[in-house]
Amino acid sequence: MHRGVTKEGEAVAVKILYPALRKEMASDFAVFRMVGAQIKPDGFDLQWLVKDFEDALAMELDLEIEARNALKTAQILKSTP
Repeated sequence: MHRGVTKEGEAVAVKILYPALRKEMASDFAVFRMVGAQIKPDGFDLQWLVKDFEDALAMELDLEIEARNALKTAQILKSTP
């Protein structure tokens, strides 16, 4: 996260997304899924972990979800000094 200021002078948080990040992430997770399907420590299938990690990162890249969460957080904390 970076700090920024709008033209109106309001302080804002700035999140920078690199253009190829989604494509690179998809490629990386294809490899993770392939490796995850082959590695089963003590017989446990850990592919769910790769899926959860991929879903969490995808949500991090969705700025609309992040904006809604920021508004919820502001609402919850508005009475906190």
